[in-house]
Amino acid sequence: MKRLILYGLAMLLAFAFGFGVDRLVKYSPDNEVAPVQQLPPAALNVNPVPATPVIPIATIAPAPSATPNPTLILDYDREKIVRFGIFYINGRTPREFADFDSIELDLIGAEPPYDGYISVNTVSAPGRYDRAIAMFALVTERRLLFVTSRTRKSEVEYRFDGEFLTKDLRSMEGKNKAALRGTLTKMKNGRKIAERVVSFRVEHMGC
Repeated sequence: MKRLILYGLAMLLAFAFGFGVDRLVKYSPDNEVAPVQQLPPAALNVNPVPATPVIPIATIAPAPSATPNPTLILDYDREKIVRFGIFYINGRTPREFADFDSIELDLIGAEPPYDGYISVNTVSAPGRYDRAIAMFALVTERRLLFVTSRTRKSEVEYRFDGEFLTKDLRSMEGKNKAALRGTLTKMKNGRKIAERVVSFRVEHMGC
């Protein structure tokens, strides 16, 4: 009987000792897991990924409008009446038109939508010429009216309102006689700077 009691006490002591050791091991401060700390990217030696910049969609500006085509109203029989040639001032050139060279008409041999052209030729420097194209013109059997764009160098515009002095320009070619007469106006920045009634002779009509 005593042997059984001693055996039971030995079992209880062994159990108590084992349980105590197990608790000490599990709850030892050395075995506690430290909380995970958030380290900065530099401490981890990791380069942060830069944020992708948001690029705004650019507003597309409208393309500049193209230079408008000249409006030429040709109110005459182009098969019977020739409106072609280079017209020079007949006689002495007025001082205020010293840079003016000639009026050039090329209104033959053209088919719609191309009607030919009218231009004013000027002298920008000795041996150097400039020109302004007529952007609007009314040409009849008798009348010649036009307004030009600006010349490239001097940025001068011209207006002419006159009449043909003959139906047959070829008969007046190279004869130093007036074939065209009218009011020639010189403008800059919309302001009239010169105006004179001028007569023109016709040259260079070709073969």
